[in-house]
Amino acid sequence: MIFVDIFEPDIILHGLSQVFRVERISLNIGNRADYFWIVEHDGHSVQIERKQVGEVLGDFGAVEEALLRYLPNADETSLLIEGVVVPTQEGCDTYIQSEDKPYFRLSHRFGKKDRPLPGLYSKYQAWRWSLDKQGISIYDTHTVQGTTRAISSFYNNSQKIEHSTLNRYIRPKPITNTPNPHVRALMALSIAYGLNIGEDRANSLINMFGSLGAILKANVKTIAQVDGIGIATAKKILERIQ
Repeated sequence: MIFVDIFEPDIILHGLSQVFRVERISLNIGNRADYFWIVEHDGHSVQIERKQVGEVLGDFGAVEEALLRYLPNADETSLLIEGVVVPTQEGCDTYIQSEDKPYFRLSHRFGKKDRPLPGLYSKYQAWRWSLDKQGISIYDTHTVQGTTRAISSFYNNSQKIEHSTLNRYIRPKPITNTPNPHVRALMALSIAYGLNIGEDRANSLINMFGSLGAILKANVKTIAQVDGIGIATAKKILERIQ
């Protein structure tokens, strides 16, 4: 399942839902990026923040602040930048695809003859390079349709147990903590289904049962024996997740 933030475009949600199970929830309010999922075979979490290139060029700091809020809440964080940016003598021009037409139109001009920003494109590329060195992968798409296909391919590929690309060499990503993947999965489902299970209760459940799968195979009375979990919450867990 892919969780999609409530403010993301309907066209992306519709496109993803043609292939995968998708649910729209308030991810950003819970300090998660726009797209979030759990990798089924090992339980680690993936999130992708989507930004239009004009948003990035307009305020690098705001994008960084958002990423800093999201980073602790997933094992992998990526930034997907949508649109086209072209360097100019004055700064940068950005382009987006025209509606119902197969060409791009000028969206915004950063820098003008009377107020030039000659180093903006270099700053943009240096900023991307720095984010990559901090462990945040960056992907580019030119259109909303391209974004939909990219996220679909990322999700599908992440669920594969074996990969052949470079013999499955993966560059290590800096992770601030290494929580139990089953705790992560349980908390993600809690957000999706409104179970209100925080980190402490999720840890208590996993410590007792060992895995999310074992919890879902247990009965209400057994689950309710966990500290902080009553009969009502135990019923919700089994009714809403199963």
